[in-house]
Amino acid sequence: MVEPSERQRLEHGVAMLVGDMDHSLSTDADRKVLLERKQLLSSQMEELRATMRQVQEDSERSSDEARQCEAEAALELSKVAALRDKVQTLLQQIQRSQQQALEHRRAERDLRVEMERAKGTFQEVISVEMDVQMAIRNEIGQLQQVVQDLANRIETKMSEIDRLEQANSWARAEVSGSVTRWRQRCLWR
Repeated sequence: MVEPSERQRLEHGVAMLVGDMDHSLSTDADRKVLLERKQLLSSQMEELRATMRQVQEDSERSSDEARQCEAEAALELSKVAALRDKVQTLLQQIQRSQQQALEHRRAERDLRVEMERAKGTFQEVISVEMDVQMAIRNEIGQLQQVVQDLANRIETKMSEIDRLEQANSWARAEVSGSVTRWRQRCLWR
């Protein structure tokens, strides 16, 4: 950028040149002064051009830096957007995980309730089964007693049958002997 003092000097030099042109160039001395002023103005113009080139270079450098900053800012914004998307995804995953954990806790609670109910039912079945087994053992014991009683009766009956058969054999032999004696008596008479 042009400094104010240089700008004022340039404006002053231009004003002098233009102001002096209005006067007639009558003398060599005036020409010499005018030539010196022209050279001064020329050097000041050259300084102005150098300053303008410097300003333009500074401006281009500033523009490049601004573009670079804008590019970096855009890159940062894209990174922020990507991170925001990742954070959003993670928040959704956390929410899904929390929902699943809640569902698992409910399922676990329901399963525990069902297990307690099944446990109670199973204990009732076991109790009934034990009662049935006890009743069966009692019946088996009673049936064994009945079988023993029947076996004793059968043995008694078998003994009685053997005794009766022996008695029957004895009675037959007796009857047979009596019949033979009676026949012999009948024949003798």
